Amino acid sequence: MTKTLFDRVILIVLDSVGIGAAPDASRFGDENANTLKHISEWCEKEKFNFALPNLNNWGLGHIVSGYGLNKVAQPKAAYGVMQEISPGK
Repeated sequence: MTKTLFDRVILIVLDSVGIGAAPDASRFGDENANTLKHISEWCEKEKFNFALPNLNNWGLGHIVSGYGLNKVAQPKAAYGVMQEISPGK
C-alpha cells in the first residue's frame, strides 16, 4: 500500500475573483479585468475595510501583491493560478 502525502485535500477555487487579465483578454474586451483590484479600489473609495488575512496566510500574496496582500514566510496552503485552455469566455 502506498502512503500518501495528505489524508485529505480541500480545494478552494476562487472563480471570478480575477487578479489580472488573461493573455487573450483583448479578444473578448477584457483587457482591464482585475476583480480583486476593483473591489479593493471600491472599498477604499467608500471607506470600507478590505482585508483577506486568511487568503494571504494561505499564499494569495505569492500570486498577487498589493490590496493588503504580501508574501508570507511559510504559507499555510499550496497555491496556484489556473487558466482555461479552451478558446472563448
